Formats: sequence, structure tokens, C-alpha cells
Amino acid sequence: PGAANHPDSGVWAVSLAGFRLDVFAAPGSTPEICTVIWFCPVTGCLHAGYRIPPAAAHFAGMTVRRAPAFSLEAQQPAPPAWLRENPPGSETPSSVAARLDTAILHWRLDH
Repeated sequence: PGAANHPDSGVWAVSLAGFRLDVFAAPGSTPEICTVIWFCPVTGCLHAGYRIPPAAAHFAGMTVRRAPAFSLEAQQPAPPAWLRENPPGSETPSSVAARLDTAILHWRLDH
């Protein structure tokens, strides 16, 4: 993906659902937006990808592996409204992909 290969992208690591995930953020075509992707090297899958204002990207609590070469505002606003209004269910998904997807949503809701 472009965000992972962009020369200005930042890279973070976080462990969720028993797996390490690499989180990449790259600048968008304007300073008001960045692209964020969540990749699991164990499953080899991209588990989330979205464009978001840099201040809403929620990197707090992650381990920085490579600092971004573009501006990410320090402010950590509340999670997006759609996520607060539709939190993931409490059931435990059976597949690894579903567990990771749910863990990412929970992490974004809690940070």
C-alpha cells in the first residue's frame, strides 16, 4: 500500500488480540488529511485502512518505530462519532481476522 511505502510515513507498533500490528500513517494530498493503515505481519493482511485528519488518528500508546516526516497534531480528540455510536459487540469472533478487526475498533474507541 502507498501509505506503507511513502517516504514521509510514520510507523508504529501495537499488540492487539495477541498479535503485533504495524500501523502506518502517510500524508494525504492536503495537510488536512492523512492515510492510516493497520497491517498484521503474522496474518499478512491489511486489517484497517482509512483517511482521517491527522489530529484524529489516535497514535497515543503505540510504540514509534519511525517518526513521520509530516505534521501530526498532538491533540487527541474523542474517537469518531460513528465508532462511539456503534461500538463493536461483546461477542468473541472466531476468526483471527475478525478478532483483530474487533480489537482495532476497541482500541480506537478507548484511545
